[in-house]
Amino acid sequence: GVVDVLDASEFFGTGLYDAGNYNTPPGAAGGTVAVPEPSACAVLVVAAVAAVVSRLRMCRRRAG
Repeated sequence: GVVDVLDASEFFGTGLYDAGNYNTPPGAAGGTVAVPEPSACAVLVVAAVAAVVSRLRMCRRRAG
């Protein structure tokens, strides 16, 4: 997108871009957790279904 000077000055003026520690040790309170996007999960599900369908088709060809 397009960022104008007023948006940039507001962003840097609030200090929110540098608020918080993103390198907390595991198990410590207040840490950030990486959460996969729903689209990534959907891609994995579609790939798994495609693999199962492909495998079933191969087994049917060999048996028939």
